[in-house]
Amino acid sequence: LEQGGAVKCWGELDCSGGPALRIPLKGRVKRLVDAENFCVLHDTGKPSCWSLNRGGITWNYDHPVKSIRALVGGRDHLCALTRQGRVLCWGEYKYGALGGKLRDGIEPRPVPGVPKVVELSSGEYHVCARTARGAVYCWGTLIAIKRVPVQRMRVPAAKALASGDSHTCVLTRRNQVYCFGQKGHGDQFVNSMKPKRIPGFRGVTRLVSNDNHTCGLRRGRVICWGEN
Repeated sequence: LEQGGAVKCWGELDCSGGPALRIPLKGRVKRLVDAENFCVLHDTGKPSCWSLNRGGITWNYDHPVKSIRALVGGRDHLCALTRQGRVLCWGEYKYGALGGKLRDGIEPRPVPGVPKVVELSSGEYHVCARTARGAVYCWGTLIAIKRVPVQRMRVPAAKALASGDSHTCVLTRRNQVYCFGQKGHGDQFVNSMKPKRIPGFRGVTRLVSNDNHTCGLRRGRVICWGEN
């Protein structure tokens, strides 16, 4: 993401081997979305997504949904947090990441059972959301092929979320860390939907997760756990 709001892509998936490819998007881009899809969020609150191959852009489309505050995505889904606190998801339903009993499709639809929220976090096949009061709701597939409907997770009041492929970690208002799902937080907690507090990490002020590991910032130092 360039300073002027333009987007360039290089590397695999697939702008392979050549120079950086400029993506012809209309309008200024505010944020890139960390997902298996190629998506950006414009400063107007509108998302754009596209697909690439070795020959360049194969298709490019803008979603009709507007006034988006945040956009997250996984392997086959995208979810948007609107400025009104609603959660809208679209993509493939196979693993339950769209919530409820929604069908596949590119039309954004509300996720039933999710209250007004202020934050979204997405793994490969699951999504979690946080309310202003710190409640955490999750849905999708976190463990093997077990698909989980929208449910409230039993964690203390949260102030931030961080999701890896098949796990999510919660940073509480007391700066404690709780994790659940598959991998990403030490072998002793693998394959558990019950949130577990991570011992020895009290005082963490920021979290970030990716694949099968999580890292936190504590007193200016970065600490990590999980698989490399």
